[in-house]
Amino acid sequence: MERGKSELTSLILSRLRNFDLES
Repeated sequence: MERGKSELTSLILSRLRNFDLES
């Protein structure tokens, strides 16, 4: 479960970075 949590966090962080680039 810890592993899946870290993968989800990485996905969210990557999405946030994409939003920053679009702004």
